[in-house]
Amino acid sequence: MEALLDPDDTTSDLLAAVRRSRAVAEQADRDVLIAAARFAALHSVDTMEESARLDGDTFGDRMLPLAGPGAPLVSEAAAVEFAAVLGRSTLAGKRFLGDAVELRYRLKHVWARILDGSLLAWRARRIADLTRNLDADAAAWVDQQIGAHAHRSAPASWSG
Repeated sequence: MEALLDPDDTTSDLLAAVRRSRAVAEQADRDVLIAAARFAALHSVDTMEESARLDGDTFGDRMLPLAGPGAPLVSEAAAVEFAAVLGRSTLAGKRFLGDAVELRYRLKHVWARILDGSLLAWRARRIADLTRNLDADAAAWVDQQIGAHAHRSAPASWSG
């Protein structure tokens, strides 16, 4: 068993180790969000009409609106598979994929902050959750207003 205290530990060394570990975890969270958006793109259609044309080829799979208006529809079977790999319930997996789709297709400024590593994934997902029920114009307005400041504004201020 590892001793709780190592005589060679220093406060600054331990805090630096925590900082490094947090940075790795935060990047991993962004990487999962980016992968979710890419996964959804592989299993999506742009319209209900396109979904209807696929019905005979999908063996009962449905295309779901996991994000707000104007975002692609995502395969329900793919969402279930994604949730399983993520280790979450189907509902939580759909919500996660929906956040990724909302960010990639409707919140382009916020999404750019995820891609450049300057925004924490949980903050981006919170914004996505708050904009999902907005029409496309309102979501674009929110995106433009908050995109540059999302890394430092408080989530409570995002809900109005």
